[in-house]
Amino acid sequence: MKKHLLNIFLVLILLTGLSLLLYPTVSDYWNSFHQSRAISSYNAAVSNMDTEQYQEVLSKAKSYNRAIAENGMHWTMTEEEMQEYEETLDLGGGPMGYIEIPRIREKLSIYHGTSESVLQTGIGHVEGSSLPVGAESWTVKEGRYKSSGVRDMTDGSHCVLSGHRGLPSARLFTDLDKLVVGDTFTLTILNETLTYEVDQIRIV
Repeated sequence: MKKHLLNIFLVLILLTGLSLLLYPTVSDYWNSFHQSRAISSYNAAVSNMDTEQYQEVLSKAKSYNRAIAENGMHWTMTEEEMQEYEETLDLGGGPMGYIEIPRIREKLSIYHGTSESVLQTGIGHVEGSSLPVGAESWTVKEGRYKSSGVRDMTDGSHCVLSGHRGLPSARLFTDLDKLVVGDTFTLTILNETLTYEVDQIRIV
């Protein structure tokens, strides 16, 4: 009887150890599957939009960025500002787009905000920063210059994305340290793909 119990105990220990070893791989696979489905659903939602809806969503996002450029970023948002933020680039509660980084072979959904529920499975857009729809040279179009004749530096946009590294359940930005200056990555927002180049790397 004691020998039988000992065998059961050893089998349980073996299964527990095996489960711990396989957890990161299985969990990362599941997260990758979830990412693929989220991105596929996002692309389907965009393709189902008519031209008027598409332009309305894009125009609202650019107007949002324009207000940030003119008034400056601020990280403490009122309830009204948070509601406006969450409704901009929202296609039904899913991602606002996705980021693809060829160097580390990652394709990840981008969501509004940086709550822990977002950062456990995807990439968060930092509230208060510009939305990822590219920059517009509106100050040049409107002819607004500083008295020195230098272009007003409120022009443009500054989008900030955030993601976890080292999670046992998903890779996400774990391999981000493998990027080097000159590498490129893309943001796909609606039907537009924006390509960026790494020009500096800071560890903070």
